[in-house]
Amino acid sequence: MTWPIINLKNYKNHKLVHDVVIRPLVVHNDPRGTLTEVMKTTWSDVFNADNLPFSQSYISFTQFNVARDEDLFHYHPNGQQDRFIIIKGQAVILVYDDRPGSPTKGVLNLFKVDGFENPSNSYLVLVPPYCLHGFLTT
Repeated sequence: MTWPIINLKNYKNHKLVHDVVIRPLVVHNDPRGTLTEVMKTTWSDVFNADNLPFSQSYISFTQFNVARDEDLFHYHPNGQQDRFIIIKGQAVILVYDDRPGSPTKGVLNLFKVDGFENPSNSYLVLVPPYCLHGFLTT
């Protein structure tokens, strides 16, 4: 079985896991480099104190063609919702819905996300609570 690769240009044409949020990032380029906003309290679709609280932030520099959590994709039992952004290079972010009662139970999404050097496909992926997830650098 093959699954479609979803990106910023085609995501509206695919069935997304319920409550996945895709937020395009605005990358400002000039001769000095880039400037990109990655999280704002005014982005209520990916952050709000009531039902989308901030939990943690980390940066991973992962070697090319390496999967994180390749042996066991994971979810957070406390309901934490992760937000993925790729700074440099490319990655495919996997989100699988195995939540009982979810309207998209059994749906797998593969999001190809580019770093800031390719602003036309640079976006944030919000992983809903209790969904399995991981990523592969490409």
